[in-house]
Amino acid sequence: MAKPPAIPLILQQLLGQGCRFRIQHGLLYLTPSKVDPPSEGQKELVRAAKERIVEYIAGGHLKAVYCEACHRWRDEKRACWHCVDRVCKCGRLTGSAFIELCSACGIDYEGKETI
Repeated sequence: MAKPPAIPLILQQLLGQGCRFRIQHGLLYLTPSKVDPPSEGQKELVRAAKERIVEYIAGGHLKAVYCEACHRWRDEKRACWHCVDRVCKCGRLTGSAFIELCSACGIDYEGKETI
């Protein structure tokens, strides 16, 4: 049997598809996206790893940011792969999800000086 993907990868894929997670009384609730619902394989991964997902989210490790343009979640580097854009730490768009450097202010997504 193949090794299951890491929890951050599972969450990133589902959040990127527009799914929402909620924890209530220690239980995990998944609200599927109507536009891009999770596949049966993804649902099975969530079922198999639900305890680890609850620990991960409850532990504050999920640092997703909401995309104002398409109403999907950005990944941990603040990139929206639906819009193919990324938000710099200063709040400006970088122009591409592949560009970590905000050309307007000269800092990368971690806030390190690059110029």
